[in-house]
Parts: sequence; structure tokens; C-alpha cells
Amino acid sequence: MLIYTKIKNKERRIIMKWNEVQNLYPNEWVVIEAIQAHSDEGLRLVDEMAIVQKFDDSFEAMKQCNELQRERPANEFYFFHTSRPRVEIRERRCYAISGYLQNQLIQPAPLEELVALRSFSSKL
Repeated sequence: MLIYTKIKNKERRIIMKWNEVQNLYPNEWVVIEAIQAHSDEGLRLVDEMAIVQKFDDSFEAMKQCNELQRERPANEFYFFHTSRPRVEIRERRCYAISGYLQNQLIQPAPLEELVALRSFSSKL
């Protein structure tokens, strides 16, 4: 069930806190878009979010999240089970090839990369 609705090329979203999401979608997998978030001691904490879609299956939620992230890389999309007490994502530091340090959020790998990695590791 897609929660976003499109109106003349603009998305209409209901912005919520995590406890509101948990009340509306108990024991569900949800894909969220972070509307307001901040970093604190190596964690990305999402304060306000919009529900994109709910799922019964974590794999389907991950696929949708990856697809949205590829389509709109400037936005923050995540998937979580509503049984989690908080929406927090562990951040990692990543060194770019040019040598400067930048923060990157841990994002689920594209499905194709996971399949390729699994195939490669099974040959070892």
C-alpha cells in the first residue's frame, strides 16, 4: 500500500514522529523518508519522517528503499520495523579516493551487488 499521493507532480506527505508511526503501523515494516534528522555521536537520528510505504516482508521493504534511494539520492530513505524503539542509523566515515574525509550514511546495498557478492564469496 503506497502512502504517498501525487498531486500535480508534488508529493503530499503526512509528517510524523516515530511513536505516531508505531501506533499507526504496529509490527509492520515501513519505508520512511527522513524529513528532519540530525547526527549525534556517530548515529543519524530521524526526528520527523514521512511514511512512504508499509510492508509485511523486510526484503520487499529493502528493495523499495534501495529503489527510492537510486531515484532520489539527495533524500534520506530508510526501512525499519515498528517494533524498534528509535529510528537511528549508525554512520560510518568513508575516505574518498581523492583523500578527503566525508561522512556517509550506511545504506542498504543494491540487490544486484548483494547477489554478485554472494556468488563471488561462494566460489572462495
